[in-house]
Amino acid sequence: MKIYKNVLNETTIEKIYSLIKKTSTDFDPSWCTSYSWNKNIVEKSSFVLIYKLSQNKKILNLILEDLKKFKEFKIKNIHVMIYIWGIGAYIPFHEDPVSNIAATIYLNKTWDKNDGGLFLYETKKEIKGVVPEYNKMIINDKNESHCVTSILPSIKEERVTLQIFGNNV
Repeated sequence: MKIYKNVLNETTIEKIYSLIKKTSTDFDPSWCTSYSWNKNIVEKSSFVLIYKLSQNKKILNLILEDLKKFKEFKIKNIHVMIYIWGIGAYIPFHEDPVSNIAATIYLNKTWDKNDGGLFLYETKKEIKGVVPEYNKMIINDKNESHCVTSILPSIKEERVTLQIFGNNV
């Protein structure tokens, strides 16, 4: 795993939040949920709202421009999605074998580690954890097993992330 801070331009993040506000209040049919995922990933999780940014090229291009500075994103196909995680949402340990790279960028200004939503990953010797932190990116480019712990009822706001998957195919 690789971890980077201050990944996106503040203007890019503001545009992402404007998109969320506009599309979520207009009942935009562009949003879907995690219920279509493989049952081994969903388990008993509550749903995650998903917006595929391929539907908004302007914001997608801003994000891709911000990511150009990272050598890991010099690949052919990149898919970027906004995930909104509500109470009870989680993802059990899994791998992402169809992607050469998977990344998460945290977009909440503040996050309390006691609210769950921690990113855990397995090394050969132990399980390590990362607390969500504003504008921090975790890159999994070695297909390491990872999970997201359950979002607890104590949250003040939903957990918001960008999920990025890429491959050279």
